[in-house]
Amino acid sequence: MAGTVQYASQPLQEGEIRFVPLDGTIGPLTIAQIIDGKYIANNHEGVPVGRHRVEIRRYDFTDRVPGPGSPPPKQLLPAKYNDKSELVLSVDAGVHDQVADFDLSP
Repeated sequence: MAGTVQYASQPLQEGEIRFVPLDGTIGPLTIAQIIDGKYIANNHEGVPVGRHRVEIRRYDFTDRVPGPGSPPPKQLLPAKYNDKSELVLSVDAGVHDQVADFDLSP
């Protein structure tokens, strides 16, 4: 699984994309890094066959003080693309090199 991610018609420079299994889809959560608007989710055999909720995240680490008890970094994308995402993707059996592009609006 690979593809592109744009936000406001511009490539998302950095972030992560998560494929969360839904509806009895067997398999682990798959996370891939987004770099220069592109991602490749090929760790541990890629995204499992089935339906997945897609979460796209971009964090602001500039003012974060790391350590136990510190608050999580600020999320820069609207919740409709991460914590409250309604983006769904179906991964079909036997389809190799599936491409999934996401063009997100503010």
